[in-house]
Amino acid sequence: MTKSSSASAIMLRAMDLLARREHSQFELARKLRMKGFAEDDIPRTLNSLIKSGLLSDQRFAEQYCQARTRRGFGPRRI
Repeated sequence: MTKSSSASAIMLRAMDLLARREHSQFELARKLRMKGFAEDDIPRTLNSLIKSGLLSDQRFAEQYCQARTRRGFGPRRI
């Protein structure tokens, strides 16, 4: 696989995962590693997604807390 096709493949996979739900940077990097993408490509992809506003740890944390609150979890459990 060429570098440009690898870069587009990792971006497409990351965007596919983000389309389903919010992810933290850590979680998205872990999933991309598990799919076998090159370790050097992952930080570049994450930085690009952050700059474009598609990846946000703050948005992930807010969504996570809201989801847990709706399920009845309290502050200690969250």
